[in-house]
Amino acid sequence: MTSTSKFTKSESSFFVPHYQGLGVREQGLGEIEGAALSPLTAHRLPALKHQLRHWMQQCRQSTLALFERVDYVTFRNQAHPDFSPIGWHLGHIAYTEALWILEHAAGLSPQFPYYRRLFAANSLPKAERVNLPTLADIQAYLNAVRTQVLTISKSPPGSARTSLALASAARKSAL
Repeated sequence: MTSTSKFTKSESSFFVPHYQGLGVREQGLGEIEGAALSPLTAHRLPALKHQLRHWMQQCRQSTLALFERVDYVTFRNQAHPDFSPIGWHLGHIAYTEALWILEHAAGLSPQFPYYRRLFAANSLPKAERVNLPTLADIQAYLNAVRTQVLTISKSPPGSARTSLALASAARKSAL
């Protein structure tokens, strides 16, 4: 039972996409047992990893395209006291990717402690989130995080970093 565009909730309580031709079924990512994702065979894992990297890059390109015509005043403007500036949300994307994939899944230390404080949802009041770096600086942060994520995704099948990072990426891409 596969489809190309649906997400289903697996027994391991996170969303797992169905990808036709990649051999990923409802419980395809299953539970993480030690360092391996047992239902994925070695010959299917490279195709899945390649597809995840491709989707992550497509998503990033689409997100950055939204900011092409945004000036710095708009980028850091807080439109309402209940909302964060749009530029903060862009930095929060990098922070979240680094937190879940690089830190929690791969066990790496934070690279950018300043950005950790600035872009964590519970660190700063929304009114203080207007003090943002430039778009170019945030894009450099996004690129640095993504480069590490892609490096981890190219780790040999079965390595702890690959398995955990791949599961984390699949969870996040499904939300």
